[in-house]
Amino acid sequence: MRLNKDIIEDSNRKELSLHEQSFDFLSNSFIRKNVDVTNILKKISDFQVAIPSWALGAGGGLIMMNAIENGDIKVNKGTKEVVFLSVEELKRLEKSTFQIKRLEVIKDCFVFCCYTGLAFKEMVSLKKEHIVKGFDGEDWIKMKRQKTQKELSIPLLPKAKKILRKYASDDQYLLPITSNARFNGYLKEIADMVGIEKTLTHHMARRTFATTVLLYNNVPMEIVSELLGHTKLATTQQSYGKIIQKKVGEEMKRLREG
Repeated sequence: MRLNKDIIEDSNRKELSLHEQSFDFLSNSFIRKNVDVTNILKKISDFQVAIPSWALGAGGGLIMMNAIENGDIKVNKGTKEVVFLSVEELKRLEKSTFQIKRLEVIKDCFVFCCYTGLAFKEMVSLKKEHIVKGFDGEDWIKMKRQKTQKELSIPLLPKAKKILRKYASDDQYLLPITSNARFNGYLKEIADMVGIEKTLTHHMARRTFATTVLLYNNVPMEIVSELLGHTKLATTQQSYGKIIQKKVGEEMKRLREG
């Protein structure tokens, strides 16, 4: 099997045997050349097309895909910019009404998730049994996050509670259900109609909850992490650390202009 030139150039050979296409060779080559994770997985996929099954290299240990899955190789995925709705954009969306029922429903569900941080799967799975009285006597959402199976405990804020009352019915599910793809398609229509230039997706509601609703209201990162259902604080810090830095900068500017 012939490999790409950029992978084997250090070997000074045109071809490598399967034995040499092992965990050690591939990991050293990729790491030495600082290959982006997307390109790594693309190259691995190319290998698997040519060789359907090589779960074990001949004497070379686990091959690259198994190594990544097992955590033997740490790949830097990079930190993407967190895109969320500003306070003004969120208010504009909340005040918007639509004659087309499907758009009104999607708008309400999106806003609901802006005030709860629920991922799409949790939103469409939300039932009456998930609303319970908390330690403070107020209504809370109590359910497992499907991605991590971690228990979620989220206070039901007044704006979220108002939306649940709007769609109250005898159905066990609290919100109308649609597919994620259709949901995001309708959000694009909504964004165009209300003048939001950002690409709205359901996941942006979760980010808006973490930033505009929580961090911008001085909720500590540890509590944000807990409300999002992250299993590690480091996950939250990696995603939203720059938001804190920006907020600190804004506060310092306010003090200087004082």
